[in-house]
Amino acid sequence: MATSKSVPALNLASAALAGAVTLVRPARFPRWARRGLVWANTAGTAGSVFLTVRNRDDLPPEHPLHRAVSSSDLIAAATGGLMLVTSGIGLKADDKIEQFLVKRGFKHPRVWMAVGVVGVVFLAKTLQDAGSKKAEAMREQFKSAEQDEKTAIGKTDATINRNIADGTR
Repeated sequence: MATSKSVPALNLASAALAGAVTLVRPARFPRWARRGLVWANTAGTAGSVFLTVRNRDDLPPEHPLHRAVSSSDLIAAATGGLMLVTSGIGLKADDKIEQFLVKRGFKHPRVWMAVGVVGVVFLAKTLQDAGSKKAEAMREQFKSAEQDEKTAIGKTDATINRNIADGTR
């Protein structure tokens, strides 16, 4: 599993990969290739979601699935970028954004688009990680409270049993 020090690096790598995919102009590909990318992207996204949602709580930290889940973040970023670029709506939006930047006088619109994607993906992944950390802390707090409740019930039962035993002598 990723350590807290490597999370920003993974987020940056995911963002950079998404930005690199944005540099590719999808209109240059023939229609059959774009459709093939949509299907490949769908399969890749499904695979990364499958790896992400697997139950990791019962596994030891050195288990290979933890590395697979960390790798799935990069896969998700790449396939998410491909999905946006290769989907019908994404292709139209991509073209409109590029034309908008050209009309505004940007010399290299794809580079500016990639910079924007890097910023958005990095921010989104960082916020997602912060939310995950908060949820994990709340889960641990709930587990602790549940354990305290079980201990208190156990002590109460022991006291009641002792009182019953004392009263029957």
